Amino acid sequence: MEAHCQYLEIVSVATNSYLYDDESYQRQYTLRDNAALKPGVYIVSWPAGVGQRRFDEQAIFHGPYRSREETCAAFERIRIVDV
Repeated sequence: MEAHCQYLEIVSVATNSYLYDDESYQRQYTLRDNAALKPGVYIVSWPAGVGQRRFDEQAIFHGPYRSREETCAAFERIRIVDV
């Protein structure tokens, strides 16, 4: 995991270019080389110093996790390590 994350968020990837954020809004994401994420639940982190959090090349996607419960447990571990 990236050290010194400014912000963490749990998202659900729905399709090749869309996800649902932690407020259930559908958002488009873009990765380097137009890669696509597998459907599933991810933790997204952004490095410290990123001004506006977008689901783009600066976002770091961790996952996919098998379930939301597994994602929440990993989220807590990451959050504690990052403090």
